[in-house]
Amino acid sequence: MKKLTIILMLIFSSGGYAQITLDYQTFNADWSYFKLNDFKTVYWFPNITEINSQHQFSLYNIDGTLYKTIQLPADPDTTAYVESIGNVSESLFDNDPTNIEYIMSYRVDSLVSWLPSYRTKVVREDNTILLDEMFARFANVFPTEEGAKLWLSYVYAVNPYTHYQIKVFNIPGVIPTAVSENENILGNEPTLYPNPNAGSFVIDLHSKQGNISTINLFSQDGKLINSFISNENPIKISNPGLSDGMYFLNARSQNSFSKCKMIIKK
Repeated sequence: MKKLTIILMLIFSSGGYAQITLDYQTFNADWSYFKLNDFKTVYWFPNITEINSQHQFSLYNIDGTLYKTIQLPADPDTTAYVESIGNVSESLFDNDPTNIEYIMSYRVDSLVSWLPSYRTKVVREDNTILLDEMFARFANVFPTEEGAKLWLSYVYAVNPYTHYQIKVFNIPGVIPTAVSENENILGNEPTLYPNPNAGSFVIDLHSKQGNISTINLFSQDGKLINSFISNENPIKISNPGLSDGMYFLNARSQNSFSKCKMIIKK
């Protein structure tokens, strides 16, 4: 009887729970992923140096095999190089599910090293340009009740971390429902102090130093009041003109989105 009990325990312990098993491994630790549509996830190596040297990037199936290599369009200038590629999708930027589209941001250097320019494009895999915006550097895609939207932030060439304009575009496609905020991952709530404050505060995004982040400040009724762009962390912000009340801060970096509340009390 005792032997039978032990055998039954072994059977139930081995078959009663799903096991975590290794799928595959790679020596490259810097991987990311995109949802091409509701049914297809692909991996990629976000190595911008390699992308610029080879003028292409590759996507991989979830089993690690090559899915497709995308050839980049010609650079807009001999001094231009790719800063980022994002929102790779078959369902976002047009109504043709057989093509891959993506957002590509360039930096274009001038003769003066501290006076660069920027440019962001939405590109189809056959190198058709669907959108071409000068001075746009940061991009995000987000869902609304009116459909998917593309958010672009434009920066001054003399100060690449100071935005001067934001544009929001309607997108004809849809964001894959399997991933919120497309490929953006919801991050931990930022640490904000002091809170309440009189308009000057520090926000810690719990991200790596050097990651470029965009922080949007909203009023309680949802109106965008100001935006701040920085590659520092924590970030010191001063906006003394705010009136007393509750405000909301949304923070976006390359692969994360987080938000928190702030109270102004003078």
